[in-house]
Amino acid sequence: MPPTDWQNHLQNYRQRHPEMSLKDCMTHASKTYRGTEKPKKEKRGKECEAKVILDDIIGYSKALCHVATKCDKKEVSRMSKIAEKLQEIHDAYFESDEESTDNETEDSD
Repeated sequence: MPPTDWQNHLQNYRQRHPEMSLKDCMTHASKTYRGTEKPKKEKRGKECEAKVILDDIIGYSKALCHVATKCDKKEVSRMSKIAEKLQEIHDAYFESDEESTDNETEDSD
């Protein structure tokens, strides 16, 4: 019997995330699986999509840690640029939180 769409999807996901356990792969792969059934509408589509992408980034990062010494200068440079972009996105969300925390501290003095 040939593998099902789900089995193919799970196998591909496990290959992209070799550091993850089967259980974790099944949990994360289920979020991106779109089989022959009509996909369910999610209440928080953008949030879920962003979470899946961030989970992928984390998985790729963990896998790359195992081969970090094999990366050439061009790859390291590309990763550095990606890290800078992620830092910019991070700062856009969390700088305002830090500023409000700083202001609350100053107000309490």
